[in-house]
Amino acid sequence: MRAPCHAIGIGLLVLAAAAALLPAREALACGPYPPARAHTPEDRSQAQRLFQEGRALEGEGKLERALARYLASREILPRKSNTKNAAVCLDKLGRAAEAIPLYEEVLDRFRGELTPEEQKAMIDDVRRLREAVATLHVIDGEGALFVDGKDLGSLPRECPLYLPPGRHTVRVNRRAVLLDHDLPPGESLRIVVDADPVPPRPKRSEGWFAQAFGGPALGGSMDSNAERDAESGCTDHCPFAFGFLAGARGGYITANNVSIELFTGFFSVDSRFSRTITRDVPLPSGMSTVTYTLSHDLSLRGPFMGPAIGYRLDLGPRWRALFRGSLGLVAAQSSDPVSGVGRDDRGHASNLNLAGTSTVLRSAPTFFMPEIGIEAKFRRLRVGLSLGYVLFLAQGNVFEGRVFDAQAPCPPTGDNGVACAPETLADVSGQGLQTAHGLMQLWIPQLTFGFLP
Repeated sequence: MRAPCHAIGIGLLVLAAAAALLPAREALACGPYPPARAHTPEDRSQAQRLFQEGRALEGEGKLERALARYLASREILPRKSNTKNAAVCLDKLGRAAEAIPLYEEVLDRFRGELTPEEQKAMIDDVRRLREAVATLHVIDGEGALFVDGKDLGSLPRECPLYLPPGRHTVRVNRRAVLLDHDLPPGESLRIVVDADPVPPRPKRSEGWFAQAFGGPALGGSMDSNAERDAESGCTDHCPFAFGFLAGARGGYITANNVSIELFTGFFSVDSRFSRTITRDVPLPSGMSTVTYTLSHDLSLRGPFMGPAIGYRLDLGPRWRALFRGSLGLVAAQSSDPVSGVGRDDRGHASNLNLAGTSTVLRSAPTFFMPEIGIEAKFRRLRVGLSLGYVLFLAQGNVFEGRVFDAQAPCPPTGDNGVACAPETLADVSGQGLQTAHGLMQLWIPQLTFGFLP
């Protein structure tokens, strides 16, 4: 009598299995056996040398190393001696489930080389070892057989399986579960799989999709030379890039979960920081050192677009891991309204008049963004989280015509270093004119929402 079924359905996959604790038929060894690899006298000599090394190691009690030699000898030229000795080593090592098939192979394949006494002793060994393992017979059916995740070939299978006592999982095609419970030593279990062909696995969904995305943009700076100059000695109001990215993408997902995409959106990032410029100013009473502190509000914003390639890895019926690479172009506008104050070494101070700070630069920098994330499926709706890393591939334009001087007038005595200093160029020390940005790098965590097939 068959017991109730142990089976599950995955998509269109339905496989019926029945298990019952019935007395199993006497298991026999199963051929055909792999042929010998030896083709030359040198091969045969090597097989004999490995066998002799195994005997020596076994005599020293080094069973693991002896087993390796016997199996290597057997791979070149299977013989009664190396097969039997490998089985004996496995038996001594307590690996009964692996020893039994080799003992049975000797009884079947090399029966003509055994004396009646050797046959009886080996049959007794097999019976003894079967009491220490669980024996599993998988009858009929079609598909690939997996035991504890290991592929054991295709069904139908005539050979019994010998398993160590404990919990084991038996599946067909990795999905249909035939067995998942503890097997005690000495148990002989028969699993009968319906002989109906297993339906093919359903095709993955494919088709057009649309998705919205957005999130903050965060980074150490926009990598302009003014920020690098400020970072070299800043203790307060240091550069830090922050902003946002939002957009939409659409494309086609293939049956292999590869997506070809186009995206567009709007990007904005700012960096507020302070830096200093020092100048020596000649006065009637001698040289005066003037320090100018400039406060920047550097920004870049504009629409973007570009292509992308993505891949989604199935993690189950609801979840998918996402991997994407995007290449984009920004129609960027860069600005940096600057304010500042000057102070000399004699205690004078004045706010600054700055010319050219209302300039807006236009450029079209490209960027690359690899991205990793996860998506959850709710029917056709997909909601996900991802993390992108934006790398700008080109440096921005430069701000030209930026000069400043003090708002305070120069007194008749000419002893005010700030007020009497000549008009000063707002450049970056040792680096020339200020750039709008450099090879900017930003982290962009995103929330995604859309409709996918």
